[in-house]
Amino acid sequence: MVIPSAVLVQTVGAPLSAMAALAAAPVTVVPESTQQAVGYPSLFLLVLIGALVPVVPTGALVSSAAVVAVHRAAPFSLALVFVTASLAAFLGDLALY
Repeated sequence: MVIPSAVLVQTVGAPLSAMAALAAAPVTVVPESTQQAVGYPSLFLLVLIGALVPVVPTGALVSSAAVVAVHRAAPFSLALVFVTASLAAFLGDLALY
């Protein structure tokens, strides 16, 4: 698809003031402790549900949580992901049994 140059100039030129306003706005970053307080319990619940309902893709969920944990500064975050997922899968299997 070819975009006419007049449309391109109009589209690219207009948001510059909005982009400058966004660049000047203060950025708030959620602390890591808040991310952990939400992330690990949600991982636990989703893997537990995945053990009970086999349609939920828990392998992809644990893999993506492990990738996020590798890029954290905390030294034991990857081990905590595996312990959380293993415990949830064990309790889900136990409940299903």
